[in-house]
Amino acid sequence: MLARTGFVSNSTTFNPVRIDQIVMDAELTVKAINDKFKITTDFSLLPDDSMRLKVNGNAILLQLALSNIISNACKYSSNRTAYIALGALNNKVFILIKDKGIGIPSKELGYIYDPYFRASIPME
Repeated sequence: MLARTGFVSNSTTFNPVRIDQIVMDAELTVKAINDKFKITTDFSLLPDDSMRLKVNGNAILLQLALSNIISNACKYSSNRTAYIALGALNNKVFILIKDKGIGIPSKELGYIYDPYFRASIPME
């Protein structure tokens, strides 16, 4: 997907973006792709000062990455649901994406950052 965006790492600009907006946009994208996917979002950990949700990044690439992770969480979860929590602590913003899927076998975890790696599916 990154290749289709015309992404070139040395020409990408980073600007302040609101990460909560990126998460909400990613949710809309995932739901538009597959209306059977369910997403539960927890905003209870958001800071009182919304300016603490700003990060330096590329909004398009961040949304693309989050949409992919959320979509995979839904796709591989038995109930087609992804759970997202968003918050800020000190000078950090965090996003937790959780599912009830099959997971990645522990012996394959070392490969998750390899391009085009796809975990095996356990045989029943």
